[in-house]
Amino acid sequence: MRTLLGGLVLAAGVGGVGWYGATHHAKTMQAEVTQGATAAAQNTIHGVTTAVSGRDITVTGIANDDAERDMILDAMGDVNGRRVVRDELRVLETASPFALNAVKNADGMSFTGMVPTEAVRAALADRIGPAVDEFDLMAGVPAGDWAGVVNTGLDGLAPLEEGTLAIVDTDITITGVARTPTEEAAARDTLAALPDGYNADFDITLLDDGTPPAFDLAYGAGTGATLSGKLPADTSADDIAGALGLTSVSGDAYQGLIGEGLDVTTPLTAISEWLPEIESMEYTSNDGVVSIDATVRRGVDGALIKDALASGPLGDANITFTTTDATYDEGAERMNIATGQSEVFSGQYWLPVVNFDASAESCAQFSTDALAANKVNFLSGSATLDAKSIRAINAVASVVRTCVADTDLSVEVGGHTDSQGGTDANVILSQNRADTVRLALIDRGVDGAHITARGYGSVDPIATNETEDGRAQNRRTTISWFEPVAPTTPVGE
Repeated sequence: MRTLLGGLVLAAGVGGVGWYGATHHAKTMQAEVTQGATAAAQNTIHGVTTAVSGRDITVTGIANDDAERDMILDAMGDVNGRRVVRDELRVLETASPFALNAVKNADGMSFTGMVPTEAVRAALADRIGPAVDEFDLMAGVPAGDWAGVVNTGLDGLAPLEEGTLAIVDTDITITGVARTPTEEAAARDTLAALPDGYNADFDITLLDDGTPPAFDLAYGAGTGATLSGKLPADTSADDIAGALGLTSVSGDAYQGLIGEGLDVTTPLTAISEWLPEIESMEYTSNDGVVSIDATVRRGVDGALIKDALASGPLGDANITFTTTDATYDEGAERMNIATGQSEVFSGQYWLPVVNFDASAESCAQFSTDALAANKVNFLSGSATLDAKSIRAINAVASVVRTCVADTDLSVEVGGHTDSQGGTDANVILSQNRADTVRLALIDRGVDGAHITARGYGSVDPIATNETEDGRAQNRRTTISWFEPVAPTTPVGE
């Protein structure tokens, strides 16, 4: 009995030792296989997971392509002690081409595309935002730092007002609109930093070509102003019209995006003072350098206007004034854009249209109003009309022509001076000035038989001669009307 029990105990001991040894050996083998499988899974593109049961390895995850899948499985097959390798890998689809697109517009940025790894997706999340989560995970990315290429491309798109970035394999294209060449250059310079093997192409439209503001203004007294070319960034066509004293200008001029602070209105404001005397004008401003080619009608001294302009803000301009002999049908009418007056062409002059019933009272009133609106002035110490006096001469001529034609009234042109100088000299000067006005009226169609001229010198002042303002008032031209004297009947008849 003892012998049997001892044998049983011995058998149990030997069996236990065998079971323990087998179990311990199995755990040791599983640990070794697990360690080997973990090592074999290192350095995969997307990272794979291994699970070991006994000596069997199950590998899951993403293989970038068939080649990587074979490499992973081969590595698992080389693990010491493994028995079976179960392949549960998913081979990533290969994109051809591998592409990303970014669109920039007034609404912001939008993106479509693909990423080569989840690590790249995470790296681009701060730049692209939630849209990157919708990118497809694909194989086929070109070699190199593709995430860096994307960031460089987005940096190149950033200076544009709007545009598209297209990355197709190793070709990067930026299409869009840049404000000026400065922004275009920034986009191009940014993509100069692409890695070797990548190519950049551009199709960029400029809102402003970067050239200095340059515009042309064509003006006609009866047609108005037409503007073409490029205006400074802070100057509009309405600003040009306002500087000229016009309600508007036509044409296709556009505002550039550069040239702020370039004063192009001050020279035009200087011209506006003389615009009623100008028949036509070609005005060119190129980066603030001005050229003027203007015409005036007979009776206007263009040289005087040129001198006046040259003494002001147009001192550096190239200015030419010529007298035009362009003719129109007698009685033709137009609206003078500068004055807003209707004019009729008569005897080579454009005269204001007047419409009133002529009488001694109305003729006196209309001629007084014409002289009040536009004074007759002369060059100092001479009988030469200044450049602006043509307005008064034309206005008076319209009234006097009507009155002389429609009544039997006669008119006297009176010349008056201030008290400066000698009495006799003033009478002579005033007579010469009155004669000048009389001849100018006759040249505009007034019947010379009904108009006389008389110089009064300084004997009939209307203001003090002690001040410059008073003396200026005393230097004047007057229009006086006379009805014919009734013939007398000799006594005894």
